[in-house]
Amino acid sequence: MFSNLEAEHFDQLAMVLFEEDFSVRCAYLAPFAWVAEVAKRVQGKHRVTIAAMLGSQSELRRLDLDQS
Repeated sequence: MFSNLEAEHFDQLAMVLFEEDFSVRCAYLAPFAWVAEVAKRVQGKHRVTIAAMLGSQSELRRLDLDQS
């Protein structure tokens, strides 16, 4: 959730989706331009949904997080 997305306080956003046991399901690195495009305004703040992240996998850089 971002309260001031327009200020562009970041270049890349790391997004991590966890399983119920807190193991990592997937992780992606998203550029600011993508975040600004897909973020939805909810109660005065911007949010990126899980559906947006999973629906844009080809546009994002997948992070390989070794959990061994």
